[in-house]
Amino acid sequence: MSFYQVHGTLIQSEWALDALTTAEGSPDFSLTLQPNPVPGTSWDLYQTWRQEDDKPWLSYGRSCDDYLIRFHELADFYWNCKSPQIFIHPLATLASETLNHLFLDCVLPLVISRSGKLVLHASAVANAQGALVFLGNSGSGKSTLAASFFKTRDHDLLSDDGLHVEDRPHGFHAYPGSPSLRLWPEMASACFPNEDPFPTMAEYSLKERIPIFSKPYAGGFCTRSIPFRSLYILSPGRSEISIFPLSPQKAFMALLRHSFRLEFSDPSYLQEEFNRLSRLSQFPRLFGLSFPHDLSLLPELQGAILRHQELLLDSR
Repeated sequence: MSFYQVHGTLIQSEWALDALTTAEGSPDFSLTLQPNPVPGTSWDLYQTWRQEDDKPWLSYGRSCDDYLIRFHELADFYWNCKSPQIFIHPLATLASETLNHLFLDCVLPLVISRSGKLVLHASAVANAQGALVFLGNSGSGKSTLAASFFKTRDHDLLSDDGLHVEDRPHGFHAYPGSPSLRLWPEMASACFPNEDPFPTMAEYSLKERIPIFSKPYAGGFCTRSIPFRSLYILSPGRSEISIFPLSPQKAFMALLRHSFRLEFSDPSYLQEEFNRLSRLSQFPRLFGLSFPHDLSLLPELQGAILRHQELLLDSR
């Protein structure tokens, strides 16, 4: 058994989570390989996402306090919300990279959120002034923006498309996620030119995983929680670059759409989640960011964000 630190939690795992920092202490969750399905459980599959050909891709199921997260034809993850143990039952022979991706990038953020924490579909970079957070739909450019700031603007990577946020007395803090970026090949080539193709993040995807824990990018990952500097909610596909304030109401709806969520029916849990989102929606440096979906304008978009940050510093 090894212990790993990610998203502000300590994970005990039977197999190696190679990208993560090893640590010591009492684990928050324990990951165990389950060779056979959980016997005698009747699952209520209450949420299913489908692929373009209408085949099911991902389903959530529940039986009392037990949750099932099923990646159809790939793997089942079982978790009792009153227990630290998470079980994985592979449905096929999978590479370790695929299992690690499913657990670290998909399952763990859901489990952390169901444990009463706020986890956003967001990417973030950090420097001495704090964390820049980019939140938006899949394909909105949050990973590309984080990669471009990491590569060219003296920022460390904090997390990619999964950000554990904590509301503290002196403001919101973000915890480091997994030390890697996940980009489509075109975006990876634009942000990391003259590099050989990176390995794919999983055997079923063309997305590439850029490791920030090995050469030449070792040392470019932030390993501690960082206070928020600004949060940008992305709106690509517009005619020009624009940064604008958002009302708390619009910010709340955007945060609600872009949060990891495993539970949809427990009133007390949902009320607590809404309270967390409501507090974050009133964060004074939360903005909308619209821009054309044009890779050639990426340096101009970076410049607009940096000028906006300078204006915020001058107005203090």
